[in-house]
Amino acid sequence: MNLLKAFFNNSILLLILLLSLILRLILVNQSFWLDEAITAITAFKPFPYQLVNLGGDFQPPLYYVLIHILTVTHITSEWFLRMPSVLFGLLSIWVTFKLGSEILNKKTAILASILMATSQFQIYYSQELRMYSLLCFISGLSMWFFYKKKHVLLFICHIVGLYTSYMYVFIPITQFLFLILNRSERRYLRNYFITVAGSLILFVPWLPVMYQQWLTSREIIHYLPGWSSISKTDWFQLLPQVLLKFSIGRINFDDKIFYGILFICIAAFYGYIFYRLLSNINHSVKLLMSWLIIPLAAVAIFSIFVPISGIWRLIFLQIPFVLLVSYGLTKIKHPQWFISGIICIQLSGVILYWMRPVYQRERWKEAVSFVEKTDYPVVFTEEDGFAPFQWYNSDKRMPCGPASIQRCLSGNRTIVYVSYLESLFDPEKKIQKAITSSGFQVLAVNNFEGVGFVYTYENRN
Repeated sequence: MNLLKAFFNNSILLLILLLSLILRLILVNQSFWLDEAITAITAFKPFPYQLVNLGGDFQPPLYYVLIHILTVTHITSEWFLRMPSVLFGLLSIWVTFKLGSEILNKKTAILASILMATSQFQIYYSQELRMYSLLCFISGLSMWFFYKKKHVLLFICHIVGLYTSYMYVFIPITQFLFLILNRSERRYLRNYFITVAGSLILFVPWLPVMYQQWLTSREIIHYLPGWSSISKTDWFQLLPQVLLKFSIGRINFDDKIFYGILFICIAAFYGYIFYRLLSNINHSVKLLMSWLIIPLAAVAIFSIFVPISGIWRLIFLQIPFVLLVSYGLTKIKHPQWFISGIICIQLSGVILYWMRPVYQRERWKEAVSFVEKTDYPVVFTEEDGFAPFQWYNSDKRMPCGPASIQRCLSGNRTIVYVSYLESLFDPEKKIQKAITSSGFQVLAVNNFEGVGFVYTYENRN
């Protein structure tokens, strides 16, 4: 009987993982956007560039090193370089199932795994050439080892986590506070302190680079104050945004009234589930609630000083969220209606993602291909032309920026201007004014989703 039960559970998990893989392979070949292109360029640099030249990207080096290992194949396809993120996304579902089975029950584990599999938020970042799906997986694995009191494996997780993302620091903070706040757990404090202290000691060699990254980020915010608004969510919007992104995904609606009504409906829906959950609090639920609430509160406080509250950085909180929701569903009479409703909400986000380019990644491949076909000098709001242009620019054309724009204007009858991030880098539109004051007029305008308008200017003088 036990063998049959284990076979059934493993079969269910394999089916969920197969469904997850299919969902994550659809649209996996999209163009790299800005941050992904930075990752790709960094990964293809000769080692140890990934360890010593990350001053401009406020991240630890582990993910870059992992992708660098793939570069020995010399394959530059988007789908291939994203495969590690897809794998870590699948492993996040696996660890969600294992956690649910271990600390709650099999029904909760299956429900939570299905919610992770069909989450547009999870799908999107499992297709991202960034460290977020790895952060999600290693955080879940860490909490599993923490629950099982496997300190050696937890020590390894802490090292991997700290070298993956600075956001991982909220995991040991959560674990430490959980031990302190629960009297029955305090006897483990000594061993846990040794585990954390050992992992922090091994992180010390990275601190000088981390400090340089912090200085660089402060300098960027000083010269580009709008950058911090892109990188963070205001504290009063943090909880609503987490609820919306974890349920419907990276989907926004221009109609704010409709968006507000949608949030109220989703909040009421999940609010009832959490209300029923609160009547069944046990030790495992306390651990999951600590994992969800403590980092959320800490991020809200830290974001006052450092812009770290972007919802994508909180992906590691989706595991406790879906586990709590799934466990709450098992405490509701006739839960099939709620389960169907949640899955419909999530799949709606997935379908919108597939069908609407506005919810997909910046179409840099198409934009650069268009620029190359024109064979005209190209002008950007930033001097180097941004990482995606550098990645896709096969003819290695030298772009112009604010400081070198005269080089493109002099002696050329036609130029191309890419207005990417113009509101951030050139809010007063000085570049366009410089172009028109030199006698150029707009000949054509092309729009590439996410990249923005690409203007073709012709000198009529």
